[in-house]
Order: sequence, then structure tokens, then C-alpha cells
Amino acid sequence: MLADLEDKLEYALEILDKIEFKILDKEKPVHVEAVVEADNIVKALIKGKHDDLQYIKTDKEIFYQNDDNSEEKGESSLIDRRLKKMSVSDMIDLIEKEFSQKHFQLLEDGFKLNSQIAEAGRKGTGCGIGNSYRSSKFFNEVNEIAAKAADGTGARMAGVSYPALASSGSGNQGIFISLVTYYAAKLFFDGIRDEEIYKATMLAHMIGHYSKIYVGRLSALCGLFYAAAPGVLAALLYLAGESDPVEFTVMVQKVAVLLRQQLLLNLL
Repeated sequence: MLADLEDKLEYALEILDKIEFKILDKEKPVHVEAVVEADNIVKALIKGKHDDLQYIKTDKEIFYQNDDNSEEKGESSLIDRRLKKMSVSDMIDLIEKEFSQKHFQLLEDGFKLNSQIAEAGRKGTGCGIGNSYRSSKFFNEVNEIAAKAADGTGARMAGVSYPALASSGSGNQGIFISLVTYYAAKLFFDGIRDEEIYKATMLAHMIGHYSKIYVGRLSALCGLFYAAAPGVLAALLYLAGESDPVEFTVMVQKVAVLLRQQLLLNLL
């Protein structure tokens, strides 16, 4: 956990000039290779996902090998291929037909976990952006939703030692989707049931993951911008009964992402 590293910072700064970074242009993200040279040479590779350690090698000897060959990876790839072929209407139909008590419980438990992280942020863990929002004289109920999201993501980045319900591998995006969808739904839709909110939350997660299939798990863009925010927007449009505008919104967002990527490439 990042919260446990403070006592190691001084030592890390001492060895910083001994570290060399290289960008592996030909590799697809996520791909992280680490090489440590001392009396011997140790190599490690993370590939595919942030937590997918492929191997650790000491000189030419394999110290650790990931033998989990891909039932889970194959399943993940299959889900990506199926989702890529779906329209937003297809996603909504799937949620309406398949949403179960198991899904409800998972999302409710995730909301509680992410709320705990946000509460830690409000009480001072992190950089305090949420409380800065609250000090504004123009602060209102909508701003409070943004403040809760800032509380949660700020505490997460500060290394708060609480588990989070992530979205497509990102704790921050999971926090944003669960909190903003829930509190926005409660604000804008009187008497709405939690089951409907969690159906919409499921749609937000699917939209976010759909975006990541195209952009990638790692990119020059913040996932809150191109994945989580469109997901929440789609969730609220779904709750409002506006399924057609969802298609339009996601397409506009996809074009915006592509244009911004092109702009970043031109700047490099």
C-alpha cells in the first residue's frame, strides 16, 4: 500500500540516480519490465493487467512463473469481444434480463466500501479537494456529489488502507461510478429504488469498460474522462428513460477521445 511507503521515501530518493527508465514503444500496454543489476541480474515482467505478474527471473533461473494459462484471460478476452459487438441498447437489454440479487449485493457492497473511502477523504486523508468545494459560497447539492467523488479519489491516491470496488481495474473509476451514480440518482429521481440505481450503475461499469477496450487500460488520458464520466452519464440517461441519447452521447465521447489522442500525438 502507498500509505506504508512513507518511511522508505528517503532511501528511494537516495537511489533515484541509479535508476534508468526506458519507454518500450513497440509493446502494447499494460507492459512493465523491471531489471535489477547487482551481484546477479533479476528481471520481472507485468503484462496484460496491472496485477498480472508473468515471471521473476534470477540470472537465467526462473524464480516465479505464472502458470495460470488463461482460462481467466481467455474468459476476459471473450467478454471484451462480446461487449465490443454490443450497442448500448444491447447492454440495457442484457441488464434488464439478467440483473440478479447477486449483482445487487455486489454493487451495494461496493458502494459501501467506496463510501468508506470517501468518508476518510472528507475527514482529512488526501489533499482535501472535496472540502475545498464545500467552502465555496456557490456550493450546492450537485457540488456535494462532486465533493464526495473528490473525497474518495483523493483518499485512494493518498494510499488509504481500505478496499475499493474497482471498475476495469481502476479503484478511482470504481469510486467515481458508484458514488456519483448513486447520489445523482437520489438527487434527480424522487423515490427511486436502490435496485434501479444499481442497474444503472452496472450500465455505467459496462460503458466504462467498453471505452477501455478501444483506448486501452493505460493511456495518456485519465480514465475518469473517457470511461467513468460517460458511464455515469449513460446511467442517468437510462434512469431518465432516454436510451437513444445514450447511443449518441457515447459516440460523441468516442470521437472526442480520438480527437484528443490525435492532438496529443501531434504535440509529441
